[in-house]
Amino acid sequence: MEIDLSVWNQQQTAQLSQALCLINDAALMQGFLSDILTKKEIIDIASRLRAAQMLLEGKTYVLIVKETGLSSRTIARISDWLQNGTNGYQSVIALLEDHHTHTSPALATSKIVCGQLEPLPKIITSLFPGVTDESSEPVTELITNIKLPF
Repeated sequence: MEIDLSVWNQQQTAQLSQALCLINDAALMQGFLSDILTKKEIIDIASRLRAAQMLLEGKTYVLIVKETGLSSRTIARISDWLQNGTNGYQSVIALLEDHHTHTSPALATSKIVCGQLEPLPKIITSLFPGVTDESSEPVTELITNIKLPF
């Protein structure tokens, strides 16, 4: 399989790549992709990414066809890209897996506010390794005096 990356040498395609790199907000990315792609294109791209994940997990073509709705020919092409491509699928999948195992400070804050994360004392003790007792006076005082900006 010969890989031709010359498409990225054009100003317009290079600008697209740069624009995608600059977007670090899921809602903004979804809005942008909704503006430039059709609903079918978005679903097709998402299905291809899922198929790549499933191939890397060792799932069968039959199961991948059933879950994604992609043709076995498309899945075979994805398999070929996984084996002979630029490692784009593998890199993005690794980023997704890494993202799911780490919580950004902004996301942690929003989850705290929404009550979706561990109890605050446990978070405080994990942030301050020297503090081992979450019921200690300094931790209790810190929790009591937290002021959220809203």
